[in-house]
Amino acid sequence: MQGLLDLAGLPFVGSGVLGSAVGMDKDMQKRLFLQAKLPVGDFLAITRAAWEKSRGKVLSAVRKKFRFPVFVKPATLGSSVGMTKAHDAKELAAAMDLAAEFAQKSWSSAPSAAAKSKSPSWEMKTRKRRSPAKSCHT
Repeated sequence: MQGLLDLAGLPFVGSGVLGSAVGMDKDMQKRLFLQAKLPVGDFLAITRAAWEKSRGKVLSAVRKKFRFPVFVKPATLGSSVGMTKAHDAKELAAAMDLAAEFAQKSWSSAPSAAAKSKSPSWEMKTRKRRSPAKSCHT
């Protein structure tokens, strides 16, 4: 969308093409954050091609890097589309299959400290001419 608006010479609010693209690819985003020395939780990016070629090798790499439960999700979609919390190796394989249906690349990570402690995370939603509303996600 940002590229189309840029080409049309129309002003808009929000990130530009690069910021939007980086924000859509969680693997690239985390790599750039690491390069900038920003704190990032452990993750493992897996291409669909690697998963389809060597399922056992990918499962071993994930199990070696993380303890269960493990989160698996497509690297280039929204925050919850195709996301699975895998509690064991069988669920991990099914989670990888699901993520591969949605994107060319997926990533795996351990639960964050907040998720482990079941601390709520807060986000603010604003509406036109109304006060902000809070929603809680655990």
